[in-house]
Amino acid sequence: LRRWLLEEGPRHLDRIGPGALDCVDVSHNSLTDEGCEHLVDFLLGKRQSTKRLKLFHNRLREPRALCRLVADPHIGVGAPDGLGELHLSHNLVRSGFLAQLLEVLGRRISDCRGSLRIPF
Repeated sequence: LRRWLLEEGPRHLDRIGPGALDCVDVSHNSLTDEGCEHLVDFLLGKRQSTKRLKLFHNRLREPRALCRLVADPHIGVGAPDGLGELHLSHNLVRSGFLAQLLEVLGRRISDCRGSLRIPF
């Protein structure tokens, strides 16, 4: 994934054009926490928002990079066209990480003064 993001990702974004992506789907890819970090770094580095991020059926355990994505004021939760859905089912996600993610989400909701679009 890291090599694809470096070599192919920018060209694909240029072809798609500006604006939020409806969905980034990397489900069923044996993606690890490290791969998730590369994806988040790419999205944050390009300030490329996506409304949905599908990460189900992978090998994620503690993908802490997702906390940075959720919290980002430009493309994260609560940003215009920012992240609205995060799919993590069928992974090996640890409860401690989920608590951390929910804490970050709670802070983001507070920062937005509770005004988030559906589904939040």
